[in-house]
Formats: sequence, C-alpha cells, structure tokens
Amino acid sequence: MLTRKQIQAFKEEGYLAVENVLTAGELGELQRITDEFVDASRKVARNDDTFDLEPGHSAESPSLRRI
Repeated sequence: MLTRKQIQAFKEEGYLAVENVLTAGELGELQRITDEFVDASRKVARNDDTFDLEPGHSAESPSLRRI
C-alpha cells in the first residue's frame, strides 16, 4: 500500500522510487544480465524486438532506450 507521501511524490515527480525491493544478490544478478544485454547490443545497428537504440548508438558506445 502506498503512503500519502509516496502518492504525492509520484504526482509531483512522475516516478516513485521504492527502496529495498530487491536483495543485494538479486540486484547484482539484474546488473550482470543488463550488462550482458548492453554488450550484445554492440552487434546491433537497428532497432529490433530486443533492443530500442538511442540515436548515436554504436559498438564503441552502446546507448539503449529499452531492452
């Protein structure tokens, strides 16, 4: 259940950060998997079902909007 303070913060900022949802191990695993996707995107030159590339994306400087 969200608090009134959280609801107000969401209305003002447009997002809500919820702390301690993931364990340190889960966060590490998520970071590792994300890094693997970013590395795989180096071989991609166009948007596809997996990657939504930012303008300027390159193998040397991968830049993703969505994975």
